[in-house]
Amino acid sequence: MDFIIPILLAIGKASLIGFSLAFVLFLWFSIKDRNANSSLITMTVVVFLSVIMRWYAPHLLALKTSLSPEYLMHILFIWYMGFVGVHACGILVIYKLHDAFAIQYSMIAKMVLVGYFVQGQLHMLRYSERLLLGVDSQWLKPIYQAGIGSVNIGMASISLAFALAIMVSRGRQAKGKRGLQWTL
Repeated sequence: MDFIIPILLAIGKASLIGFSLAFVLFLWFSIKDRNANSSLITMTVVVFLSVIMRWYAPHLLALKTSLSPEYLMHILFIWYMGFVGVHACGILVIYKLHDAFAIQYSMIAKMVLVGYFVQGQLHMLRYSERLLLGVDSQWLKPIYQAGIGSVNIGMASISLAFALAIMVSRGRQAKGKRGLQWTL
């Protein structure tokens, strides 16, 4: 099972790169159109929170190894509930920014909101399992690890594909060709 950690780290890096590329494309669309849109607001929050979570995880792993085992449940609480808190803040910030700018939710925003909710549920489920069945419980570990990585890479790839579809659609419009019309 030691081979799982490098795979998860690679998925985390790939999803951050995908989110960042989608953010840059949506920023370019926003500058070109001279307005903020739902996808740009959502990707700004996602990239910001992804960087925070990538900073947060190694610090907690270092803390876990430096403290005695009697504090392990406290560290696990900080680990899992910290991620739940970050996802809950992401949902709240996306909701409040859309409300403040009176912008309708795009497909990207809805997908990210659902993805953050699912990830928060996975974190709470894993913490509950370790709290109820013991710190060494491994029953839900594969579901947790695969679920978090799958949601991240799924959101990143769909966001990037959506941004590229808009770019191709705008390019076809500029050339006078007909095709699908994608909206931000």
